[in-house]
Amino acid sequence: MPEISYEEAEKLLRKYVKDKELLRHSAAVSKYVYEISLEIKKRHPELKIDPEKLRVAGLLHDIGKDLGKSHLHHINGGRLLRSLGYPEIAGIIEKHTFAKEASEYENISGNFEPKTLEEKLLTYADAHVIFRPVSFEERMKNIEERRRRRNPETLKIIETGKPRIVKILKEVEKLLGEEDE
Repeated sequence: MPEISYEEAEKLLRKYVKDKELLRHSAAVSKYVYEISLEIKKRHPELKIDPEKLRVAGLLHDIGKDLGKSHLHHINGGRLLRSLGYPEIAGIIEKHTFAKEASEYENISGNFEPKTLEEKLLTYADAHVIFRPVSFEERMKNIEERRRRRNPETLKIIETGKPRIVKILKEVEKLLGEEDE
C-alpha cells in the first residue's frame, strides 16, 4: 500500500503541473508501469513489487518539472514529495531515467542511480512512454528533440546516460520474458 493514494496523487499532480501534455504523459507512465509491474509480479511472485505504489510513482514522476531546471525534475520532485511527507515515493522518482547524469552535470551530490527493482521499473516505463508505450529509440528521439529546442547544452546528459538505461531495459525485459534469445 503506497503512502499516498492514487486519487490524492492526482490532486497533488494537478496542483504542481499545469501542462496538459505532461499530465497526459504522467498518466500514461503510471498506467504502463502498473501493467508491467503486475506482469512481473505474476511471473516472479518471489520479487517484492508493489504495483499500486509504482502506479502512484509513475503518476508523480515528473511533478518537479516546473520547480526549477527541467533536467533536475527528478531531484526537485523528490524534494517536494519528501517535504510533503512522502519519502518512499520520493525515493523512487528521484532516481528515474537520467537523474544520475543530471545530478553529475550540475555537481549535485547524492545517489540518484536506480538500484531497486521498483526504481528500475519506473525508469523502464518512462523510457518507453510518450503518451502511449513506444520503442526506446522513439522515446529518446522525443526527449532529444525537446532538449534541442529548450536546453541544448543538456543533451550531454542523455548521451552519457543511454548505455546505463539500456542495461536497465535489458534487465526488465528479461523479467518480462522479452529478452533476445
